Amino acid sequence: MNREELRQYIVDNWSDYLALTKKNCESYHESMTIENHEAHNKDLDYHKYILGIVSTRPEYWKGKKALDFGCGCGRNVKNLLEAAEWERVDGCDISKKNADYTKKHVSQFFAPERCKTWETDGYTLATDAENEYDFVMSHIVFQHIANWHVRYSILSDMYRVLKPGGILNIHFMDLWGAAPYHDSYPPVDITASEFLEQERQNGYSNMAFQGDMENIEKEFKEIFGENEWKPVNCMVGDPNYIAEDLYDIGFRTVGISTVVDPYSKQNAYYIGALK
Repeated sequence: MNREELRQYIVDNWSDYLALTKKNCESYHESMTIENHEAHNKDLDYHKYILGIVSTRPEYWKGKKALDFGCGCGRNVKNLLEAAEWERVDGCDISKKNADYTKKHVSQFFAPERCKTWETDGYTLATDAENEYDFVMSHIVFQHIANWHVRYSILSDMYRVLKPGGILNIHFMDLWGAAPYHDSYPPVDITASEFLEQERQNGYSNMAFQGDMENIEKEFKEIFGENEWKPVNCMVGDPNYIAEDLYDIGFRTVGISTVVDPYSKQNAYYIGALK
C-alpha cells in the first residue's frame, strides 16, 4: 500500500491505541529532564553513533537543519545545538507537554528561533515539510513502538522530510516482554482477554520473555494487560529487519552497529541511512 493508504489503515485500526500511547507518554513530562538526561548523556555509544557524526564535523553542519523525533524534554535538541552551529534543530513528540517543554528547556540556552517543536499524531511526523532537513535522528524511542505499521509509517515520513543526501540516524533496542519486530500490536479484531487466552494456548511462544516460565502468565498480564490493552515494547531480534524496511522505503545506503545497552544489558542498534 502507498503512504496515504498505510496512514488510513493505521487510523482505521489503531486510533484508540495511539490515543492510549499518547496519554501514557504525557505522564512523563518534565520529570524526564531530571531523571534521564544526565544518565543517557553518559552513554558513550550515544555520543559515538548519534552525536559523533555531528561533533566530529561541526563545520559541515553549520547553517543546516536537524530534526529529533521523540524529542522528550529536549535532551537531544540541546546536545545537537551545542555540537554545531545549525540554522535550526527542531523536535517533535507524541506528547504535547514534552514538545512544549523541549522549547522551554532549549530556549534557556539558545535563541528561541533556533528550535521549533510540535506534537505528532503518533504515526507520522505531523509536518508538511518535505526535503527540508539535513539530519533526522531518534534515540531511545523506537523500542517503545510495538506496531510495525506505525514504525514503517514514521520511517517513511523521516525519508520524506530529509533532503536528498540527508542522513537518518536512529536507535532501536531489544526489550523483554515485547512484541516481535513484524507484529502490529495490538492485533486487529481480537480483545485483550482473547489475546491472553490465545497466547496461553501457544505457550507465550510468540512474545519475547525472559525468566521463570512459572511466572510467565503473571508477567504477561502485567505487560500486555488482561482485559484492556497496554502500551508495550518492540523486540527487534535481527537488525537486518530494520535495514530491509529502510531500503524498501528508498534509502540508498544503510549501516548498522550493534552494541550492548549499558542500562538494560540488551542489544541496542544504531542505524545510519543516506537518502
